[in-house]
Formats: sequence, structure tokens, C-alpha cells
Amino acid sequence: MKEEMKQQDRDFHRALECKMQEQKDLLEKGHKEKAEKQHQLEKLIQERSHQEGIRQLEAKMVQEAKEKQQELERALDSKLHEQEKLMAKGFTEKEAAMKEEIQSLREKEETSARRRKSSLVT
Repeated sequence: MKEEMKQQDRDFHRALECKMQEQKDLLEKGHKEKAEKQHQLEKLIQERSHQEGIRQLEAKMVQEAKEKQQELERALDSKLHEQEKLMAKGFTEKEAAMKEEIQSLREKEETSARRRKSSLVT
């Protein structure tokens, strides 16, 4: 009977060790799964952060392109306005020059007409 109890005791201890090993294996498996999930979560967070950084960079580039376009449009408008002023001024100057030329021609014509008159009178 003692032998039988010893055998039962050994069987109990083996079963207990086996059960403890199973628990240990399950615990290790759980830790590995948890670590893997944590790693996947960190990777996902890092990827989303990277994508957000790219999105922000793209938005910044679009905004800078818009600002550059607006700056170019303002510069072009300014140059066109300046060109209009210069053209108007140029025409004004040409008009003044033409008036002077017309006046000079009239004076020459009057002088010529007086000479003809005076040559006819004498």
C-alpha cells in the first residue's frame, strides 16, 4: 500500500508538473502574443505618424505653391499697371512732341506765307 501511495504521489507530482508546464507555456505564449501585438501597435502608430507627417508636408507645399502663385500674380499685376502708366506717359510725351512739331510747322508755314506776301508786295 505504501508503494501504491508513493506511486500515486509520483503520478500526482508528474501531473502537477505537467500542468504547471502547460500553464508556463500558455503564459509564455500569452506574453509573446502580447509583445507581438504591442510591436504591431507601435508599428501602426509609427506608420500613421509618418503618414501624418507626409500629409502635413504636402499641405505645406500646396500652401507655399499657392502663396508663390499669388506673389507672381501680384508682381505681374504691378508690372502691367506700371506698363500702362509708362505707355500713357509715353503717349502724353509723344502728344506733346507732336504738338510742338505741329506748332513749329505752323510757324514755318506762317513765316513762309509772310515771305510770299512780302515778296508779292515788294
